[in-house]
Amino acid sequence: MIKHFDLFKFYNLDIVIACDENDKVMGYACLQNNDELCQVFTKPEYRKKGLADVLIWKCYELAVLAGTTIIWGTAYPSTKDMYIDTIKRFGTVLLEVQPPEERNDGQWKMVFDITTVTPDRKPKFRG
Repeated sequence: MIKHFDLFKFYNLDIVIACDENDKVMGYACLQNNDELCQVFTKPEYRKKGLADVLIWKCYELAVLAGTTIIWGTAYPSTKDMYIDTIKRFGTVLLEVQPPEERNDGQWKMVFDITTVTPDRKPKFRG
C-alpha cells in the first residue's frame, strides 16, 4: 500500500517517490524541465501492480501545474511498446516517434500531447 509520495526538486528535476507504510521507497519517477519523463523505476515486488502508472500520473500532474501541454521521453527497444501503451492508457495522443537510428543513442523518442488526459483515467495501485 502506498502511504505517501515525496517530491524532491533538484535544479530542473522533479523526483516523485512512492513510499510504503514503513516509509520505505517503493519506486520513483523523474520529470525534467517540466516536459521530459526521464526515468521510472519500481522495486521488483511492486511491478505489474500499477505503481509505475501511478508515478507517471504524478509526473503528469506536475507538468500540468507547470503549464506544460506536451511531454516526451525515451525508451530502449525492449521497453518502447510498454512505454507507449502505458502513456496512451491515460488518454494522451502520440504526436511523434523518432527511431534510434535517427538519434544515434539506441533509444526511441516519443512525444505526447497531454491536454487530452482526464481525471477519470487516473490509475490505481493494485498492491
